[in-house]
Amino acid sequence: MMSGMFGFIRDMGNYEERKVALTEHGHGFISTARVSDGAHDYETAVDDDRYTRDDGTKTMAIVESYDTKEKAAAGHLRWVAAITGKKLPVTLTDCGKSKVGQLFHEVRGKTQSWTLDK
Repeated sequence: MMSGMFGFIRDMGNYEERKVALTEHGHGFISTARVSDGAHDYETAVDDDRYTRDDGTKTMAIVESYDTKEKAAAGHLRWVAAITGKKLPVTLTDCGKSKVGQLFHEVRGKTQSWTLDK
């Protein structure tokens, strides 16, 4: 079985088994799922076309990590409220702790962030 930096490959093709919650909305989605290569067992990702990453691209941001499924479910609800509410967060900061993500962080020398488009 694959582990280490490329352990995320185990997560391909089995999202339904790993999914804690998925909420779609008019600008994208919020997804919380179990991950195999993170510092924590669960992560919430936000994909929202109203945000642009600091390199000018529009991609998904890993916004929070959790140790338990229960904490992940509660975190998912917090992010749904934040992203679908009237006052949106101004920035999303990537907190993904996957081994591959940490390698990219080392190469770039900074944490990725997304800013709400004006």
